[in-house]
Amino acid sequence: MAALMCKVCGGHLQMDSSGDYSTCESCGTKYTVETMRSMIQALSEVELNVKGIATVDSLIKRARLMCEDSRFSNAHEIIEQALSVDPENGEAYLIAFMSECKCKYEENLGDLLSGLFSEYTNYKRAQQFGDISLRTRLDAYEKQARERYFNTGRMIMTPLTTQLITVKSPVVGTFYRAPAPNKPPYVEVGDVVAAGQTLCIVEAMKLMNEIYAEQPGIVRGICLENGQMVNFNNDLFLIEPI
Repeated sequence: MAALMCKVCGGHLQMDSSGDYSTCESCGTKYTVETMRSMIQALSEVELNVKGIATVDSLIKRARLMCEDSRFSNAHEIIEQALSVDPENGEAYLIAFMSECKCKYEENLGDLLSGLFSEYTNYKRAQQFGDISLRTRLDAYEKQARERYFNTGRMIMTPLTTQLITVKSPVVGTFYRAPAPNKPPYVEVGDVVAAGQTLCIVEAMKLMNEIYAEQPGIVRGICLENGQMVNFNNDLFLIEPI
């Protein structure tokens, strides 16, 4: 524990040989035993609070690193320790939300296939207990997720923890959802597809390249408009395996 300091001048206090009072070595102010006890109690509470804050901060940093390493269960365990010390820490609830939805980096929250963040308790707690900076960041992530996957009409809302397979274009060309202009699309959002089933065509240099589903699944997202140009390795579909 830090040494007791005089309230008048900040000098060190020296206990009298009788043990009845202490005297400031600098200005001579005397303090009774009761006053000394109050000062010790106050100093102990301050030190305890400082240690608690440092512990929570270090636990949050460790949990972030666990998320970055995709060790989400470890991140969850660590952040539970932080919340047991400070149950109203918004940043801790943010990390809990990230571990829950298996998000490695905070800035990737806006890429999650859901706009319904507010259905998740940890997200609501982060909003409730976070400062203005955290709340602003969370609002931006939720808006980004909604704009990308909810308002397009070409996506289906899925749980944040759903693992999706991305079907990518193997060539540069033009994306076509149907075999001909007067024909229906190969697939729609929500369709169940079999392995080897045609999903679309990418026309490249007058060649019609059929793109197939590699495994059975549910079409959860169509990433391009019909007739849109596509580059190599661009996302075409999001498939939920079954």
